[in-house]
Amino acid sequence: MKAFNRPIQTGFTLIELLVTISVLGIIASIAAPSFQNQIAKRKMEDAFNQIETCFKESRIEANITRNPVTVRFNAQTLNCATKGNIEFASPLSVVAVRGTPSIQFNANGTVDFRGTTNTLEETFQVCYNGYAQGSVDLTINSRGRLSRNTGGRTC
Repeated sequence: MKAFNRPIQTGFTLIELLVTISVLGIIASIAAPSFQNQIAKRKMEDAFNQIETCFKESRIEANITRNPVTVRFNAQTLNCATKGNIEFASPLSVVAVRGTPSIQFNANGTVDFRGTTNTLEETFQVCYNGYAQGSVDLTINSRGRLSRNTGGRTC
């Protein structure tokens, strides 16, 4: 009599495959919102760093050249005199809280706020639509010092 050898089973059964895919789908659905929030936070921090760098470079350029350097703001664009325009992605906005459209750095290190306000400091709100923790505020005083406040207001 001839003995039949059964073939060795390799791979997954359909049930095992469906269970594995279901578990992976559940894990992905839990991780996706957190991942999107991290991306929004990084984009907002990148924009904040660009603004901070623009202010610092403008202040240094005013000191070196002994001429005033003006930085102008729009809701979606920062006109930095040392770099040209910095464009921000669509869901990202930078807004002057009190409505100052431009800042002038003077050769003596002081800052003039040009626009509708007469103040000793100005706060800019950096927002990213979809970031749950709110905005990052950048405050610049009349001496050109920068400070950061996170998680302030909602956008």
